[in-house]
Amino acid sequence: MEQFKPSQENRHEILKRKFLEGKITPLDFRDAILKIDQEGNHTENAEVNIELLEDKEIFDKVEKLATENPEVLESYKKLLAFFYFHKGQGFLDSESFNKAEEILREIDDKSDWYLYVRGTRDYFNNNLINLESALILFEDKNSINYKILERLVSSLKRNDKPQEKYLEVYSKN
Repeated sequence: MEQFKPSQENRHEILKRKFLEGKITPLDFRDAILKIDQEGNHTENAEVNIELLEDKEIFDKVEKLATENPEVLESYKKLLAFFYFHKGQGFLDSESFNKAEEILREIDDKSDWYLYVRGTRDYFNNNLINLESALILFEDKNSINYKILERLVSSLKRNDKPQEKYLEVYSKN
């Protein structure tokens, strides 16, 4: 007997309803969305996840919860930026990278994640100077994201076209 597995759309609706009704915590909501994101096509999942997170009812609930715990809004924005970043990767879409960077800037995120998003955006904008500055500011020089930014710098120095070379440069080991 085959087990029933709700479609992605149904899972998002179920998740939305549970969150709005207070049946799951913001942390459980986040973890469930991230779990869905890891299944199947990351680009398509990112688009659906963005749509869910930008839903007015969801945002209103997040804002209400943030009055008691400001970290809820910050976590929400980081998650939204994460999905915009994935959308940018999938569609090689600089606007999505710009949106991810803008969201992180709003919450004054100066983490390596912010620098990685900013550096990737700079790569797509052919801005070698800003990409190199993101690399310089990076704290964890051993992280995979740092190594990817190094490859993006090298790619621009070779005058590669970002739209054509990003996936190849990103995927190298």
